[in-house]
Amino acid sequence: MSRQPLIIDRPDALNKIRRRTEWSMTTIGWVIWFTLCRPILMLALWVFGIRQMYVHMVKLHGFPAVLEFFKVYGWVILGIAVALRLWNYYNIVLFRNRERRRHVRETTSQEMERSFGLPDGSLTRIQSWREVAVVFDSDGRVQFHRSGAARALAHEVVNGRLDPMRSSGIGGAPSSHA
Repeated sequence: MSRQPLIIDRPDALNKIRRRTEWSMTTIGWVIWFTLCRPILMLALWVFGIRQMYVHMVKLHGFPAVLEFFKVYGWVILGIAVALRLWNYYNIVLFRNRERRRHVRETTSQEMERSFGLPDGSLTRIQSWREVAVVFDSDGRVQFHRSGAARALAHEVVNGRLDPMRSSGIGGAPSSHA
């Protein structure tokens, strides 16, 4: 007896109206959460925080320790600011009027095709596709698959069920359309 998974995830089985209705209801639920429930939660946390602050600062006499902490904290921030400013001046003196960055030349379509092992002229076609799935085959070669099959291929790759002999695209695997 085959056992069915507890959660059935088949978004492809839903029609457009059902899918949009579910997204709308989810969005409405989150809007209700953020506008109604979240402020109540924040109010409760503020009350709890004010109560805790009163106990620790007034009843347990913690306020002088907080002032001492802020004094130390202020000195640390001042030290960091001075260190950054000194480093800034050092870099100004060291690199003033010297451009050491190297500019990389642009890569041509032919170089990209050669790098990915694509047929001549295929990069222009790939760039015109509306949706592209990029898949690496077992030999590490790159395959590009066009729109209709892109989602299905990506799903198969994630689940480890990609059969390169059945796939269609441009790249390392056999292609049913070029």
